[in-house]
Amino acid sequence: MGTVALAPVAGLVICVALHVMICRYRSVYIGPLGVLAVSVLGGGGLVTGLAVGAGQIGGLPVWLLTYLLLAYCYVIGLFNLGESSRRIRLLIELHDAPSQALTLEEILTRYNARMVVEARLRRLVTAGQLVECDYGRYYLIGNRTGLWIARALAALAPLLSQRRR
Repeated sequence: MGTVALAPVAGLVICVALHVMICRYRSVYIGPLGVLAVSVLGGGGLVTGLAVGAGQIGGLPVWLLTYLLLAYCYVIGLFNLGESSRRIRLLIELHDAPSQALTLEEILTRYNARMVVEARLRRLVTAGQLVECDYGRYYLIGNRTGLWIARALAALAPLLSQRRR
């Protein structure tokens, strides 16, 4: 049982490796959520295979839960940081500026809320989660995976909050 208990860590390694490989070498665009889903499922498949192969079916639920928590940390804590952090962008803008300083007006010219919203809308349209029609109106038509994930995370937010009541 000792080595098989490391299955969640091995699953995470496979998840990250799959994520990197699919992002770099995919020939068909499946969208960022599709890539993450395939990666997480691949790691979960390895965990399941290791437990079944070692005859340790009893430990499978704990190992899968552990793996899913590790995968969650990767997706939300590490990958998402690079995808959506405004702070990183602001720090880079400041670093690249003459004298490494900008006024608020200069920052807003380079990076404003409109740019953020436009970039996110483009990603949602490209991923098939939104459709733009009727003179710039956006509709939730098609792939609702992102909406389901957002609702699930919103429901889990009170459980994951660091604040104690």
